[in-house]
Amino acid sequence: MASIEDEISDFLDEAGRRLDGLWQSFSSAGFSTASFSDLSDTASEMTTLFEPVAPYNASQLLTPLVSLAAGVSVLVLAGVSVAALAALLTSLLAVAFILAEVFGYDVSLANPGEFSS
Repeated sequence: MASIEDEISDFLDEAGRRLDGLWQSFSSAGFSTASFSDLSDTASEMTTLFEPVAPYNASQLLTPLVSLAAGVSVLVLAGVSVAALAALLTSLLAVAFILAEVFGYDVSLANPGEFSS
């Protein structure tokens, strides 16, 4: 049985191979002179980015389901991170308001050398 380090290394090697193939197809086709067949080949290579790598691609029946679940997971986690960013900015705005209006502190930015003597 392979160790977790070997599995991670295999995963990163496979992902790197797919990204390198995609980059080669983009750079060789060129967007201004690309024919429809070149763009079609590039699009088919782009779909390989969304295919799972070993050991998650063992079953041909479950491969589309794993890809769909991974895509949905990425979208959900992106939504969670955007919501967390909004909550962070809202709380910082509330802290700045409380510091300025309640406690009377002036929060301002200055040049680094402005206060040195």
